Amino acid sequence: MLVISERQMEAMGKAMMDRFVAITLDFIRINFPEWSGSQSNDALTAFVRSMIKFAQEHEIRQEISIQKLIEYKILFQFDTPLSPQLVSILTKVDLAEDSRLEYFKRQIEDLSPLIKLTLEGVMENWP
Repeated sequence: MLVISERQMEAMGKAMMDRFVAITLDFIRINFPEWSGSQSNDALTAFVRSMIKFAQEHEIRQEISIQKLIEYKILFQFDTPLSPQLVSILTKVDLAEDSRLEYFKRQIEDLSPLIKLTLEGVMENWP
């Protein structure tokens, strides 16, 4: 399993970064075709690069973990910047990276709406 430190991330050559971006673009296109289909290649690339930076800022270093974070962003559309509670989960030093991501996922699942109700026209139909 590849773990990327902050210094290594900075020193990583353009070729390595481009390789990871290409792999991640394929991952997104395969797993989220409806979401990615409406976006240009440039927009998807910018999204992936911004999420790599976001992951780095929140102490997420493993390639698979970065892809999970991207998956969570697509599925749950969590807001950035994160709330202090979510930042503390992602940067908690006494938890392994995969445990932090699992805990983060459970928290954003709880924050996502389960049912969306619209009240348009309710008053007109009220008995």
